[in-house]
Amino acid sequence: MGFWTEYYSTLLKGLTATSWKERREAKRLVRGLKREDHELYVKIREEVGEHRVTAVLKDLEHFITQVRKSAEVAEKFIFNALTQDRQIFQAEKDILDALKELSKVTANSKNKVLKKLEHEMALSIYQGSKDAEGEERGEYKIVMEILDEVHKHHKDWMEKIRTVFQDKDNQSYLARWAIRGEILRETRDIKSLKGVAKNIKTLTAKIKAQKQSGKLDHWIQTSLEEDYLIVRDSLKDAFYESYLIKKRDLLMFLKILFNLHTLREWLDDWVGKHNLPRANVDNLIEEIRGLEDNIAKHIQPIAQGFRIIINATDKIENLALQETRELA
Repeated sequence: MGFWTEYYSTLLKGLTATSWKERREAKRLVRGLKREDHELYVKIREEVGEHRVTAVLKDLEHFITQVRKSAEVAEKFIFNALTQDRQIFQAEKDILDALKELSKVTANSKNKVLKKLEHEMALSIYQGSKDAEGEERGEYKIVMEILDEVHKHHKDWMEKIRTVFQDKDNQSYLARWAIRGEILRETRDIKSLKGVAKNIKTLTAKIKAQKQSGKLDHWIQTSLEEDYLIVRDSLKDAFYESYLIKKRDLLMFLKILFNLHTLREWLDDWVGKHNLPRANVDNLIEEIRGLEDNIAKHIQPIAQGFRIIINATDKIENLALQETRELA
């Protein structure tokens, strides 16, 4: 299933529903990784040391099944995060469209502060999009590295990932609360941005209803000052929260691959030490490679989603820059 099919299916569920799914998936993902870490790094290793072959093989099958579920949750999680990104871009576009309409009806106003606010609001959207574009490209690079790794199993790349997790075999429950808190704040900021577009449209309609818009200048200025502060703060926060959410989910993807890579190395070592039978281990390694290939298959739409988000960011950035120049 491609990105757009998934996107429109998710979009119909709305901003709040998608946020709820993100929080649920974050909770499931961190809990799942915590259980899998304990199973791999504690339980299974102890059973191997005690030469409990039957128990080891049974728990290895269970571990692989649980990792498969975590990979599916991680995919849904980051996809929903990308969907929320598009909500941010739509809110930005709505604000720029509303500002353009407002600037037409206030064209004869002599209020310089009003003009400056219109310009600054467009400029803040430009700057926020420009900053976000750089972050998105960095995240996209990680996605493509993951995609490349699951196909080629680069030893050097996995060694680099090993340094990330060498002191983090167990996922902290604090990470869960951080992610879920960021999801809530991001949703709040998107709603605030959507509210700004509505406020500006309301202002424009009221101005059009007056024969002398100059009488409304002070009231318009006050309203726009409030909206400008909302745009400046909410846009910056929304992009930063989105960045943190996606970055942490990508790290969890890396953790899943790291665990699978570690298990394959241990299986070879355990066979070499005659702790496990070669025939059973060969089947498990094939199962792990099949799981890695399946992860690659599901990362493809995510990579497509990141390309779409980067393209959307570029468009909003250019649109905001053009409007900033027009309002100067």
